[in-house]
Amino acid sequence: MDTVTFIGYFLAVLAVLMAVVFALQLRQCWRSLSWPSAVAVILTSRTTKLDEDDSYDLAVTYAYRVAGCDHVGTRMRFTGTNVLSQRSLTKLTRKYAPHAVVHVYYSPVKPGESVLEPGFTWSLLWPLFWLIMLTGLAWHQLR
Repeated sequence: MDTVTFIGYFLAVLAVLMAVVFALQLRQCWRSLSWPSAVAVILTSRTTKLDEDDSYDLAVTYAYRVAGCDHVGTRMRFTGTNVLSQRSLTKLTRKYAPHAVVHVYYSPVKPGESVLEPGFTWSLLWPLFWLIMLTGLAWHQLR
């Protein structure tokens, strides 16, 4: 097997793995749209500047109760917690300030699995973009 063919197969395997991860994430986002909600209280909210640009990470911890059992969650979105602008960061830090009362959406099967913002966000398009690029590169190497 020559190097070009090996690289093509390697990229194809990587694309398949990436597709599986993307499909699982998409499924989780889709399912969360039908999850029941509960009232939650924000315990902590911390922002971290990620790089030189206006890119931040927002880490939130919240507490909620389902069927008499207390739970603590940290997931804001299934698609990550990166915030790409100062304006969005300001809006989210106000919304998820410590002691704020918010709705949390939890899995009816596993109530300890929760999210503050169910469903899809635009950031889900980035893995799809890279999957398409990787598939194109693999196809190009193997044809």
